[in-house]
Amino acid sequence: MTPLPRRTHAPAINNRRFMSISLVLPAWNEEAALPRALAEADMALSLVADDYEIIVVDDGSTDATAQLVLQLSETVPNVRLIRHETNVGYGAALRSGFAAATMDLVTFTDADNQFDLRELDRFVLLAQSHPVVCGYRIDRQDTALRKLYSRGYNLVARTLLGMKVRDIDCAFKMFHREVIQQVEITTDGFLVNSEILTRVSQLGCSIVEVGVTHRAREEGTSTVSQWHIPGVLRDLSRFWWNQVQFAGQPHDDGAPTRRAEWAAALLLAVAAAVLFSGLGYPLIDRDETRYAETPREMVVTGNWVLPQLNFRPYYDKPPLMYWATAASYSLLGVSEFAARLPHAASCFGALCLTFFFARRWFGAEAALLSTLVLLLSVGFLGSSRVLLIDGLLMLLMTLALCSGMEAIRSGTFRRGWWLLAAFACGLAFLAKGPVALVLFAPPLLAYAALSQGVSRPRLFDWLLLIAVVAAMATPWFVAVAEQAPSFAYEFFYKHNVTRFGGAFHAQPVWYFLPVLLIAGHPWSFLSISLARYLGSRDAACRRSRPRELGFLVLWAGWCVLFFSLSRCKLPSYVMPAFPALAMMMGQYLHRRVLALPNVDLKWLERIAPWNATLMTAMGGVGFAMFCAIDGSENFTAATGLAVGWSVLGVAVLWFRRSCHSQTVGWGVTLAMASALGVLVTHREIPLYAYQHTLFGPGSTLASAELKSSSTPIVTLSHEWSEAPFYLDRVDIKNTDRNDTLTVAGALETSGRVVLVMRSNDHLSDFTDGLPVETTSRLLGQRGRGLVYELTSVASVAGRPTTPPTQY
Repeated sequence: MTPLPRRTHAPAINNRRFMSISLVLPAWNEEAALPRALAEADMALSLVADDYEIIVVDDGSTDATAQLVLQLSETVPNVRLIRHETNVGYGAALRSGFAAATMDLVTFTDADNQFDLRELDRFVLLAQSHPVVCGYRIDRQDTALRKLYSRGYNLVARTLLGMKVRDIDCAFKMFHREVIQQVEITTDGFLVNSEILTRVSQLGCSIVEVGVTHRAREEGTSTVSQWHIPGVLRDLSRFWWNQVQFAGQPHDDGAPTRRAEWAAALLLAVAAAVLFSGLGYPLIDRDETRYAETPREMVVTGNWVLPQLNFRPYYDKPPLMYWATAASYSLLGVSEFAARLPHAASCFGALCLTFFFARRWFGAEAALLSTLVLLLSVGFLGSSRVLLIDGLLMLLMTLALCSGMEAIRSGTFRRGWWLLAAFACGLAFLAKGPVALVLFAPPLLAYAALSQGVSRPRLFDWLLLIAVVAAMATPWFVAVAEQAPSFAYEFFYKHNVTRFGGAFHAQPVWYFLPVLLIAGHPWSFLSISLARYLGSRDAACRRSRPRELGFLVLWAGWCVLFFSLSRCKLPSYVMPAFPALAMMMGQYLHRRVLALPNVDLKWLERIAPWNATLMTAMGGVGFAMFCAIDGSENFTAATGLAVGWSVLGVAVLWFRRSCHSQTVGWGVTLAMASALGVLVTHREIPLYAYQHTLFGPGSTLASAELKSSSTPIVTLSHEWSEAPFYLDRVDIKNTDRNDTLTVAGALETSGRVVLVMRSNDHLSDFTDGLPVETTSRLLGQRGRGLVYELTSVASVAGRPTTPPTQY
């Protein structure tokens, strides 16, 4: 073996002497390449440094790498050996080498001779003014496929980590020792270059690049292959998630203060008053009447297994919401209040869960803000007092996802929380079907895969959860299938699979973008600022984003993405994302908007409360005009409301010029939003319902005659489920507009029929199939409904009537 040549002296470049250099050479089975590598390193270092050392880190080689280094170190004191007993990884080798370095400058390269170390002089010169010098390969001597992989990786890494280095994985870099030894290297694998550059950037160090010659490998065999790519991308994703995107520490502000407890109690008391008061206004066709009538039919028939609408099997939804409403009827009697109570209670429960888990994850102040955000959001407040199934799903998915998060967010898996999540999923399955598991599993799986320091559920845990859900849901599915054998096909395929494909309510993929912007008012004026906060690489922002915030992003993002991919869309479908979005906004308001002086905020953040308040005033004017046109509000009152909201809008524009406090600005916003929210939910919506109900309170059509079973009633096309609900009938026939036989049969039996149809349908299109002697009389029109009395002429001879129309 040829000994390494001795250094004579270090020449000065630009008439300057240079600092000492430590060269780290990670090596794994590099016996063939090491003699040349050490010879070139010794020669190159002798030209640029007064003192230097060559640290070879043998990462568990199985060849004679270690023995070779030991032999050379006996004759060349500059060479040092660090040995790993087993192969730990490239990153671990560099970590050991950097820790052992003692010189002023620390550089590293691979031991495979692919770089010309005589180019170290460029690095040394640049290191005089930059703490980090990175090489980038010129005329790279790799295969086309490997260069393609490298370009793809560099693109992904630069995008995720925010770096501008063109060749991240170039194994030729130099650092000031005090810089590199501040860097905490956590990865053992090939991600180490990305981690080092990210961390030195976070330290505020400047990075300069220099082109270097790249040579083809001539000795030994490369240990890097395309099979390492999935692992590197996995490590890159985890590093980005934990060290860049959500690098904040979990919040711990101790026990909540008495002031915070009183504020929370007051807020929830106000929320209860808003949600539960004044729920007795008429049901709004079509969803409310449908979801109120189905449980009424359960009570009337005593069949709590098979959901029915118009006393025919109804396959759209599982029974949990119907059971809750039927139980409410059994306790309180059949009424609008009893119908809406379970949904309002579900929304109130979601508010309580939002406060509870936000306090655990972000502290009491952020929890109060999160609850306030949710309560005053247009989408939540407006839908919380209207009978829907999605409110119950929102409650149960919030409980399931937050409990699942609690089960895994520490290093110890907490099975009690996991079983609670399984129980909530089982109830959610009974509320709206398999979508419960679709919304639950992906965010938990993604969070567990991305996050460090969490306990990952095992296969057994997932099987346990599925078993709990199956144990809760299967008995009902078996029982209902016995009564309606076609239920499995109708429910699972028609109302789940084909719905996803767009068989009902087909909408474009961007549908939920405007929905969320409107539903999130007044907070949606901070949506761009929130997105910037979540994506900011500013050190203060990074430290204020704990990993629990990342879970909320996964939760809300997956919910919105899934329903966006589905072609079937309705605004209420994204309600399960509302609590997550509210907690994200509450944490953002607490940690940035209300925590920083106004001058430190971005322009969009400073003007957001005033824009939101102005838009609230415009919304008030718009509601007043709509109610005047619709007729649900008298013209004088509507005009007064419009003028009042206009004056408030002008006052906001004037006050905005002199007020620069975010606290005052958002206080004004909350006052205006609260006023409009209460006005709309407690006055305008009830007035609209009274104006449009067909047979509900205030309608002259709900006569005693129509409530009598002696008067046959047939409803066409539309479900018209408010007819049996308000008339308390079990014999109302609902049929297709082309089915004249049902009406003809009723005419033949009793001589007269009350017909309910949509206002955009034409009676003549239906009566053409009836006997010629049939006459009609319009009993009334309300909302979208027309009510006619059809009479057989022979049966009413001599009876006084309103002049009939002959068909």
